[in-house]
Amino acid sequence: RREDAPLLAVVTSLFAAVFNGYIPSLPNALKRICYSFWASEAFFSENTLPFRGTFKVQTISAPLWGYALDRFGIDMGLVLAIGVAYRVAAFVLMITLHRDKQR
Repeated sequence: RREDAPLLAVVTSLFAAVFNGYIPSLPNALKRICYSFWASEAFFSENTLPFRGTFKVQTISAPLWGYALDRFGIDMGLVLAIGVAYRVAAFVLMITLHRDKQR
């Protein structure tokens, strides 16, 4: 129903926040198909850059969350690719499902 769209948007954004890699017990495949995991990896990589000589970011922190460091371009490319793929899938489903209810 049309009035359920705002609720669906909120629930979807909450799922994106949960599946972005902050729960280490989630399966890797589930984390990797979510754009927010790659955005979090890029954010973590860039923000820990000044502290790599002081703290053990490469040996302790990054492996704990499953992040690979120093690949900001790849991470942002994957965010873009996953976002485009989700939008294309949503558009195809919107066009193909419930054709009789469309104006």
